Amino acid sequence: MQVMTRYHVAMAKGGRAAFEAAIDEDKGLLEFHGLRLLSVDGCIRAAVLAELKGKRVNPWNVIELSPKAWDFLRPILVAARDMQVQAQGNILSLAAK
Repeated sequence: MQVMTRYHVAMAKGGRAAFEAAIDEDKGLLEFHGLRLLSVDGCIRAAVLAELKGKRVNPWNVIELSPKAWDFLRPILVAARDMQVQAQGNILSLAAK
């Protein structure tokens, strides 16, 4: 059974450019939280950046998220990123005063 991921939807609606934009967006989101996106084929595969040594990725450092898990976690990660960015902005504005 093929699961419709946000990448399939992006490809169907906007073609290759939208597909790549969706991947780039999630790549940036994961990197913000300390993960490197490895693949989106079938499931999200990411590795913990702090544990990467060069280009080699040890299998025990890979985190796999099913499309359902990613659909659940993605909004939480986006909210956490946005709150952290806002908090940093607030700290910077207080320091400038």
